[in-house]
Amino acid sequence: ILFPGASVDIRAYAPLAHIVADSGYFVALVPVPGGVSLGNEDRVDDVVAAHPEINTWFVGGHSLGGVAAATYAANERAESIVSGLVLWASYLDEMADLPDIELAVTSIYGSEDGLTTVGEIDANRGYLPAETRYVAIEGGNHAQFGFYGTQDGDGAPLISQEAQAQLAAKATAHFMASIEAGLLQAPDARYAAAADLEGSWCERSQEIMANLASGLPEVSVDEFRAENEFVESKPLVDDEGVVHVPMHPFQIGQHTVLDAPPILTGELWCKHKSQDFFAAQGATPAGDPGSCAKANRAAWEWALTQLTEAERRFWESSGREVEFALDIDHDAGPAWLAGAVDVVRDGPTVTISSSRLVVAADADLDDPRNTGLAYCKLWTPADALRLALNP
Repeated sequence: ILFPGASVDIRAYAPLAHIVADSGYFVALVPVPGGVSLGNEDRVDDVVAAHPEINTWFVGGHSLGGVAAATYAANERAESIVSGLVLWASYLDEMADLPDIELAVTSIYGSEDGLTTVGEIDANRGYLPAETRYVAIEGGNHAQFGFYGTQDGDGAPLISQEAQAQLAAKATAHFMASIEAGLLQAPDARYAAAADLEGSWCERSQEIMANLASGLPEVSVDEFRAENEFVESKPLVDDEGVVHVPMHPFQIGQHTVLDAPPILTGELWCKHKSQDFFAAQGATPAGDPGSCAKANRAAWEWALTQLTEAERRFWESSGREVEFALDIDHDAGPAWLAGAVDVVRDGPTVTISSSRLVVAADADLDDPRNTGLAYCKLWTPADALRLALNP
């Protein structure tokens, strides 16, 4: 049951509500007079009374709507109704606090929010239960939780509105699924180890794509959180001979694997220099150029090293097999950007394929920066680990 932010038409949250509903949940958007949720918390009772067939309810809201939802959850009558509280870009203070209440809470917020800032979220954690699950949407801001336009004072988002909607909705569904299953817990620590590899993974994939016996210079990965900045970037070699590989971590939301984070990096977009570029600089190839598929296989091999003996036996007994298809080649940047890492399940077989763009070093192009390229959208160690642990 969702309350809107101040002066926001509740219909602005319909796109997020549909995504949550697609995950298997009934979602009620609560219209309030003048867009003022505070003081209209009892609308929850109307929704509950209208749907006696539902016995597990969550309340939530965006911004001040989250405060209204928390106010309802703090009432004694809510104890037998509400199983959890969902805050979108919202925090509580001394006017509405829940530190001692036995209620599951998640706080989902954007890293670029200029109205409910990360600093305010952190400073007011004491007003929520200690076990509250905090989920940051990297690149998200305040207004993109709803489809109502921009707000003065808000930060500039680094991700699209559609991407933020997907991440917020999936994180919400993950929280509710965890409560229903009685499994609200910290994510497996191995996912943090996988995330730590992200910066070095494009460096590793540059080595794979170049496949040189000798002559590969030092590689430095330049991370671009903003997709539009990544799009404009190029791999280059600086005056000191260091190869700069642009990287963009593409986040995905998931709600089915409860011991994995609700938001994780599902793809790494890496812009490498090609083997023939290095060969033209005097490097010695060790064989054919590498492929995105080989880098994806390396992610899978890493994931398998993280399994315990019991987990490895469970994987082997599942009958699952992972195959790596040939890269899906594109001849232009926009087509490559529109591609993806495809993870396709067909019976016991899981097939991984990547979007790739290769431009020869001797291509006849006006801008030499557009030659000698090998771009990959790569499967991540984190998503490979999710499959290995959950065949």
